[in-house]
Amino acid sequence: MAGIWTWTRLSGWLTVLSALTTALWELAGIVPEWVDLGRTEPDIPTTHALLPATVTAGCALVWVTASLATRRRDRQAPGRDDNRLLGAVLGLTLALGGIAALAPAFEPHGDNGRLTTQIYQAGGGTHTVTVAQVLSPPKDTDTVVNHQRIYTADIVVDVPFTGHSRALAVRDVAVSGPLLSKGDQVAVLYAPTRPDLGARATGLGDFLGGFFAFGMMIFAVGPCLALTFGGTESDQPIAALRRFQPGLHLPVMALLCLAAGLDAVVVYTFPSTLPGWLLPITAAALLGLAGLWALRCASDLDAAAPAPADAVPASAPN
Repeated sequence: MAGIWTWTRLSGWLTVLSALTTALWELAGIVPEWVDLGRTEPDIPTTHALLPATVTAGCALVWVTASLATRRRDRQAPGRDDNRLLGAVLGLTLALGGIAALAPAFEPHGDNGRLTTQIYQAGGGTHTVTVAQVLSPPKDTDTVVNHQRIYTADIVVDVPFTGHSRALAVRDVAVSGPLLSKGDQVAVLYAPTRPDLGARATGLGDFLGGFFAFGMMIFAVGPCLALTFGGTESDQPIAALRRFQPGLHLPVMALLCLAAGLDAVVVYTFPSTLPGWLLPITAAALLGLAGLWALRCASDLDAAAPAPADAVPASAPN
């Protein structure tokens, strides 16, 4: 039984840490895009965390199996410090997971998203090209990146595909000022070996400011959840989370799977803009709901648990 308990604890921690890795894995593909619109090296396409998500599901399955294999209640529970650490990691995971769940909403949707994916799969990325003609004057997007106001313009650019150059018209290219003329340098997305895919704008300037505002709001929930889970006077709710309870953990797993499924629909089917926004927002909300459900159920289980045998009974009134 001691071996099974060891596997329960180990697989439980691996589940939590792999879930945190899944969120970081997804964010690793989009954070560079937030930081700098004007870089010239090829992009790293957003990695949609399928591998770490699969590992997380596998670890969770091992944890449930090990938990069901033992029902000993007299085993020594983890210490208070261990529960505090677990609570902090859970809070951080939910916070980063909320941002990662929102990430697909801010990628191109529909045919534009499908074309962008094809460009990345062909080894393409963001490159600096030369403006050959300005088709429309730059328009202010009311977005500021790296202390620079972002404008967009319709232009013709000379794209140096492998073996030859081609002049292509590109709409809504992000530029860093209201003045643009022939010979200026701008960044567009294209695959050097696939001229048939053309070129497109990076598409970040229109929504970057709103993304930061909303994303940081979600991130602010993390410390609150960490304090709620790990900093309470009693660590029994966290202890309850460590023991598999169908009424607690199965709904949480269902909510997390549903959130992952909604994001997968956006990532792999390229819906139109409206569902492309609504589905990730719903997925992020489901993560918060899963955390609230876990905390409430764990607190209820703690309140309903019988007092320890060695507890000193309260004095009866005379």
